[in-house]
Amino acid sequence: MKPSKPIKLPVDLHKLIHDAMAETRMSTVDLAAELGIGNSSVHYLLKRRGVQVGRLWTICEATGVNIFKQLADAIDINNPVDKEKEQLKKEIEDLKKEREILRDVISLMKK
Repeated sequence: MKPSKPIKLPVDLHKLIHDAMAETRMSTVDLAAELGIGNSSVHYLLKRRGVQVGRLWTICEATGVNIFKQLADAIDINNPVDKEKEQLKKEIEDLKKEREILRDVISLMKK
């Protein structure tokens, strides 16, 4: 079997973790305590090529920073749900305007 090529992320995941730690003024010792692992394990974690989802989840909880959202924002993929949501918002606004016009027409007809 051919060895797989290393995955190239569009963002530096380790930088996001370091930024989250800096934002919350958390040291590697603090993070180790929050994660329930040794300080050397945190240093190893921050130097490894990738981070497991479960571990990243606990880092997000420990720092209070949503690194998953930052990663999702870095992925250049259009979300069709967002487009549909915007269309529905516009349709609601149009219906509200139409309702107001109909109210005005009904009130004029009553006079």
